[in-house]
Order: sequence, then C-alpha cells, then structure tokens
Amino acid sequence: MPRDALEPGERYNPLFIYGASGLGKTHLLRAIQNEVRRVHPTLVVRYMTAQEFSEEFVAALQHGRIQPWRSKTRAVHVWLLDDIQFIAKRDKTQEEVFHAFNDLHRDGRQIVIAADRPPRALYEMDERMRSRFEGGLLADVMPPETDTRIRILQAIALREGVECPPEVTEWVATHVPANVRSLIGALNR
Repeated sequence: MPRDALEPGERYNPLFIYGASGLGKTHLLRAIQNEVRRVHPTLVVRYMTAQEFSEEFVAALQHGRIQPWRSKTRAVHVWLLDDIQFIAKRDKTQEEVFHAFNDLHRDGRQIVIAADRPPRALYEMDERMRSRFEGGLLADVMPPETDTRIRILQAIALREGVECPPEVTEWVATHVPANVRSLIGALNR
C-alpha cells in the first residue's frame, strides 16, 4: 500500500485537485474518504462541499454556537473540501476556511481540496488562501482520452445491463465532449 494512504497528513498536504466539471473530482474525494476510513477506521474523516461549510458557518454564527462548531470542524484528521470556488466572494467564510486550514495543517491533519480551476486562477479568493493551496501537491484532473472514454462507456453499459455494440460506444466516445457526465447522458439517450 502506498505510504500516503497509511500516513495521512505526512506528505502532499494539502492536496489540491482541480479540473473541469464532470471529470470525477468529487468521486476522487469520496474514494479518498473511503480508503482512509478502511485503512484507519478510528480517524475522523469529513467530506463537505464549500457550500455546506458556508451554510454551517452561518448557522453557527446565527445561533451563537460558533465555538462548538469550530471545535467540531477542527477535530477531523482528514478534511475533504469540495468546490472551494463557491466561497470566492464570501469574505467571512473565506476567513473561517483560512483559519480552519491553518489549524488543521499546523496539527498535521490531511487537507484535500477540490476546485474547478487551479489556485492561481481563483482570483476572487484571498491571496493568503491561494498561496496555502499551492503549498502542497496540485493535481490536474484532465479529460479522459478516447480509449478511456470507450472503456468508461463499456463499463457503464455493463453495470446497467445494457447491450451496447462497440461501434456505438466508439461513436459516442469520439463525438461527445470528454466530460464523463456528458458521456453517461449520451449513452442513456
């Protein structure tokens, strides 16, 4: 097993995953969550979207429960934060993410963030945040090549119990944008 799965927070921290919509970033975050839970069942692993983070933060402020909420947020061993670009114009939420990030990173907790673009292109986010995001490993999720799109379509058809001739999967794979969601939609049609 790779050392990184055995020792979250030791290397590649933070891990910043970026790429266009529909390429599997959320799927990767969920796979990380599942693998860490499998390898380390006692660790607290939390997946959340930036929107959920923002909503929880606002609710904690409104109900005078900010300290218990902060304690819960920072009590994780692995923090998976999806769609960070959605808090770009929310200054107070960005500030809270900044402090949570700093606390978790200082304590050697693993942070994995996903976005639709690299940190340097998150122009509406605070420079301090962008620089912290760039302080670890950046992973660009690229659209799959044609052969991979064909295999994805074949796997989906098999999973769904649908017979799909090879010429159909090849045509769909070469004529539909490389976004996996678009491929699934085209196969369904």
